[in-house]
Amino acid sequence: MSLLKANFSSALSAAHEAAGMQNYPQSVLYVVATPIGNLADISLRALHVLQLVDAIACEDTRHTQGMLNLYGINKPLLAVHEQQ
Repeated sequence: MSLLKANFSSALSAAHEAAGMQNYPQSVLYVVATPIGNLADISLRALHVLQLVDAIACEDTRHTQGMLNLYGINKPLLAVHEQQ
């Protein structure tokens, strides 16, 4: 797992270079598609936006936290799901 984390950390640099020149307004909601199975299927723009935001709302914080840890992104998570 640490080898994967080391490989994905270079993706953050590539994401910043590829998407950093675009305009990302503040005080907006960004909807970011994240991989369902293979964590390598995330886009550079998705990684860049996840680095920019103040917090991330997600359905399952356990899965999202694992994905964010792998990419080296540390943001507060908000669980968004219906309680029965």
